[in-house]
Amino acid sequence: MKNKLWLIGLFSLLIMGKLSAAPQELECVNYFSKLEKPTAQSQFDTYTKVGECLKYLPTNRVLLKNIINTYRLIFQFNPSHFHLEPFMSFYIENQLIVDEAVRDVVLDEAERQEFFLRLITAQREFVEGNG
Repeated sequence: MKNKLWLIGLFSLLIMGKLSAAPQELECVNYFSKLEKPTAQSQFDTYTKVGECLKYLPTNRVLLKNIINTYRLIFQFNPSHFHLEPFMSFYIENQLIVDEAVRDVVLDEAERQEFFLRLITAQREFVEGNG
C-alpha cells in the first residue's frame, strides 16, 4: 500500500511539474509569435528570452520556427550574428532539425543562405572563441 501511495505521489508531482511548465512554454511561444518589427530593446529582450526558452525547443517545433522567424526579422534590422549566441548550444546539438526549420521558415533563397552563413559564423565563434 505504501508503494502505491508513493507512486501516486510521484506521478502527481510529475503531472504538476508538467502543468506548471505549460504556461511558461506558452509564454515563450506567444512572445516569439508576436514580434513583428524588431527594435533595439526587443533585440535585447529576445537575446534574454531565447535563453529562457531553450528548454522547450526539443519538443516544440512551433517555438523553434517562431524563434527562427524572429532571428530572420532581427537580421533585417541588424545583420550581426551575435544575437544567435544563446541559441548556439541548441543549434550545435540539433543542427539537422534547425536547418530543416530554417528551410521551412526562410523562404527566400538568398535570405536563407545568409541565415545559414550567420549560423555557421556564430557556431564557429561559439566553439572556437571570438577573436
